[in-house]
Parts: sequence; structure tokens; C-alpha cells
Amino acid sequence: MKFLKLLTGFSVVHYVFLFGLAFLIRFYYARGFNGLYGQDAYAYFDAAALIARGQPLTPFFWGVGYPLTLASVFAVVGASAFVGQFINIIMGAALAPLIYLTARQIGLTMPSALLAGMLIAVCGQAVQSSVVIMADIPALFWALFSTIALLRHARTDRTVWLQTSAALLAFACMTRWLYLALIPVYALFLLATWRRVRVRPVIVASLTAVIVMLPQAAFSAINPFPVLDHAWVQGWSPLNAGRQSFVNIDGQFEYATINAQFYAAPLIDAYYLLPIFIPFVIVGIAALWRQRAVWWLLMGWWILPSIFLIGIPYQNIRFPLIVAPVVMLLAAAGVEWAIQRLPLPQKPILWIGVGIAAIGLSMFAFNPIVAGFVRTHLRDQETVSWALSHIPESATVYTMNLTLPLERVYAGEVRELYYETPATLAYAKTQEEAAYLLINLWQIENQWRGREPDIAVSWLRRRRGLTQIGRFGNYTLFAVHP
Repeated sequence: MKFLKLLTGFSVVHYVFLFGLAFLIRFYYARGFNGLYGQDAYAYFDAAALIARGQPLTPFFWGVGYPLTLASVFAVVGASAFVGQFINIIMGAALAPLIYLTARQIGLTMPSALLAGMLIAVCGQAVQSSVVIMADIPALFWALFSTIALLRHARTDRTVWLQTSAALLAFACMTRWLYLALIPVYALFLLATWRRVRVRPVIVASLTAVIVMLPQAAFSAINPFPVLDHAWVQGWSPLNAGRQSFVNIDGQFEYATINAQFYAAPLIDAYYLLPIFIPFVIVGIAALWRQRAVWWLLMGWWILPSIFLIGIPYQNIRFPLIVAPVVMLLAAAGVEWAIQRLPLPQKPILWIGVGIAAIGLSMFAFNPIVAGFVRTHLRDQETVSWALSHIPESATVYTMNLTLPLERVYAGEVRELYYETPATLAYAKTQEEAAYLLINLWQIENQWRGREPDIAVSWLRRRRGLTQIGRFGNYTLFAVHP
């Protein structure tokens, strides 16, 4: 009840406006798309469906927090891609009022808190991540709730708020392991707000977090795949900050920029935040310096995850979403500082103008990217339908990237090309069956050059022979000779 009182302590109109704005944007881009794409989204969905049915999980690479979130709803209304996507849309839309509440908790005025909420509502990457069945948005949702509870603990000195914060952060970590970086940040904030270390509250909060993590511990004990021993951790190096070419478990990559620049996207890329806000972020950093504990919380939240990301041998535009709320809070703080010092009598009108401009320009910047992302993955689903119109029911299909979508709709055998070797391909039984190859040929010959998929395709071409049937989008369909 106290948390509910906190949530309603500010104007409900602001929450409704921010949530409604964010929800309508996300719902618009989700039209016609079920949120499933690539391999990861299907894996999350399948894991959640198994949990909802009370069945044991198959081997799973990630934390179980997101599948548990989906399964809690699937168990009531049934498992479907629509339900899974709708959960993410709701959680993505809720980020806007959550950031608004966070801004108010750190002392920002109502107009600047509204601005911070609007910035996340119209953040292109946040919109994109909200319309897919992936863990990025849910993890950020739990982390923001955790931060609000932590800030509330600093105000009230109540242990229950610290327990709540620890539980929510544990679930965020169990949803995306990257949020483990916030643990030392929270510890630093507590040291800055406490006059001395308090052993009992720390023990109670730690035990609460351990209890929340028990499902993950139980699963990890029987899961054959190590959870934290990931290739990004193994390949991490500070030298990667200045690199843009990598060879990792996903192949060979030549990126346009170095890691340090790429993972600064929340500050410099309009897909996250309009560059016109960069000066205000800098001003916001200075403006919040007087609130030393809050300053350390925000800067730690920005710096520690960024240090990890710039050192991994991989680039993914959705990874730096973890630091987006911090950048937006700082931008709002900077705008507030500037407007308060302007000798203008009509400051409310100026705030409204800033808000409308931020919404309009941001949507103009991200619209083609989000729309293109959705079109691309709708195209993949169309590719599956096109390929099946050329493949008989009892054939074997070798593919990559489309393995899980194909398995859902094809009665024959679907084999993941990544796991094929000359030995498995040479197996006598498979050579007697009708077989087809559905691949993105450019990706195989470039990203995977000299690696398992390229070796497998080369073996099929040399030893069995391939006849091209046709192309659809980025994919080519071959008949494999018997």
C-alpha cells in the first residue's frame, strides 16, 4: 500500500499521459508483427511456454527471469506470440512513467520529469525493443522499479524499501546478466547516503536477493550451458574499445565504428537521443553534482555497464539500452537548469515547446529505422512461407537464422547449419533423402568465412552438388543433389 501511495503521490494525469503516449507509439509499430525474429526471441518464447505447462526446460543460454515473467501470464491466458509481445509493449510503455517517477525522486521538477519520460517514450531503440519478445525491456523495467525503491529507502531509511530494491534488482539481473553491473553502483549509493555501514539491512537485503535468484540457481545446476561463462566475458578486453573488427563465436565482423564510439550511442545517436540534447546532458552532470549520492548513482549506472560493453568483441545496438534512462535523466536535468535561468516570463510555454519538439523530432529520426526493422523480420516470415511452397513435405532442410521459424510450420526435418560438419553431412541416411538448403549466401561467405556454416555449404556444393531454385529477399533456396 505504501508503494501504491508513492506511485499516486504525483498527478495521475502525468502517468496516464506518458504511458498512453509510449503505448500508442509501440502499438503502432507492432501492427502485423508478432515479435518473434531470429533465434533468441523464439528461444525465450519456447522456454516460457514450457514453464507455463510445467515441463522441464530444454538447454537454455540465458537467465530465466524473462521466461518466468512470460510464463506467469501464459499460465493464465495461454501461450501465444501476441500475449508475449503485448507484455513487452506494456512494460516498454511503463518505462516512461517510471522514469518520470525516478526524476521526481531525485529532485527534478514536474516539467523536467515529464520531459525525461517523453524522451524514453520516443526513444527509437526503446520502441524497437518493446515490440519484440526479448529480455531487454523487461530487465530495464525491473531495474527502474528497483532504483525507485532504492531512492525511497534513502528518503525514509526503511529496510523494507532496501529489500524491495534488492529483490527487483536480482530479478533484473536474472533477466539480463548485464544488470549485475548495477550491484556495485547501488553499494556506492548506499555508502554515500549512510553515515556508517549497516550490517543488518545489508544481510537482510542480500538474503532477499538470494531467495529471488533460487530459480536461476536450480536451473543452472542442471543446465549443460554455463550461464555467466559467455563468449563476451571470455573475449572481453579493454583493447576492444578501439577496435572495429572482430572474430567471435558468431563469425567475422567488420563494423563501421570502434566499440567506444558505438556504445556511446545513447548520447550521440539520434536513435536513442537527439544530438541537440548533448550539451544539456553535460549541463545535467554538473547540475546534479550537489546531490553527491544521486550523482554517483547515475554516473555509476552509466559508466560501469559502458566499460563492460566497450570491451566485448561484438556490437549490438540494443545492448546500451541499459544506460538510456541515465542519459535522459541528465538531459532533463540540464534543460531544467537552463530554463530556470532564462529571464522569460512564459516558461511553461517554453517547456511545452521543448516537449513537443522532442517528440516530433525523435519520431522523425527513428521512424524509418523501426519501420525498416519490422519490415525486415516480416520479410523473414514471408521467406519461410515462400521456401515451403518449393519444398516437399518429407525433405530435410538445412538452414541458418530461420531454423526455429521453419520448425514451427514444417513437418519435415529442419537442421541448423551451424552444427553440421562434413561427418554429419556424409551420414549415409541423410544422403539418400531429398534435401534443401535455405541460406543468406552473402552472410555465409562473409560473416562465416572459413567457419562451420561456410565449411558445411562448401562440402554440400563439392560433394553433393547444389542447384539454385530461387531467391526471396536475402535468402537463396538450393536443392541438394542426392
